[in-house]
Amino acid sequence: MIRQRKRKDSILFFCKYCSKYFSIGTIPKPEKQMALDHLNGLSFSVLGTKYFVSKMTAWRVVMSYFRRLIHNNLFTFTYCNRFSSVLVPDGKYIPIKGYSRDAVLLWGVDYFYHDFPLYFLAPSENWQSWELFFKSFDRLHHRYQLVTCDDNAPLKDSCHHYFPNCKIQACYNHIKEQIRRELKIRSSSQYREFFSHLREALTGTRYIKTVF
Repeated sequence: MIRQRKRKDSILFFCKYCSKYFSIGTIPKPEKQMALDHLNGLSFSVLGTKYFVSKMTAWRVVMSYFRRLIHNNLFTFTYCNRFSSVLVPDGKYIPIKGYSRDAVLLWGVDYFYHDFPLYFLAPSENWQSWELFFKSFDRLHHRYQLVTCDDNAPLKDSCHHYFPNCKIQACYNHIKEQIRRELKIRSSSQYREFFSHLREALTGTRYIKTVF
């Protein structure tokens, strides 16, 4: 390895064995700000331009910062000791590069504190996956009294298994969306007036004009 020269804020080296150049940065990068910029939507190419580094350097800096962050679940187990009595759990399917099928993110939001106590990546929304989710609340020493969710049987069964005294309430938005899909409200006008009256009955609100 032979030092060649200093280039901007880095030192350029030449490797005698592979005949390639590489550089080592001499000035610390603002990794926290770069990570925040990336979370706000800036790509690694844009980050590289903004902070005068290559996109691969921007990627390494941001990923190094993320790897040192404490996991959300561990943070909850360690520092959080108060929650409300209402939980809103759900599952969100997300594509993962390199896998033939989507994974599902199991999450739950504390209704009154707007906090996300736990989340897990699982292969599907089966009973075993939701069992792991609700079982983890044992470490928090907390039991929810009301759970608002969609009509997911494994979710409700595992919830009742670990929270026997918990009441389960169907989510109004999920019910409304299911009815809208079944009646094909967006593509057909046949049941739109009926759906408007139904929504009025469910919410107790009179709709003067409904736009779908």
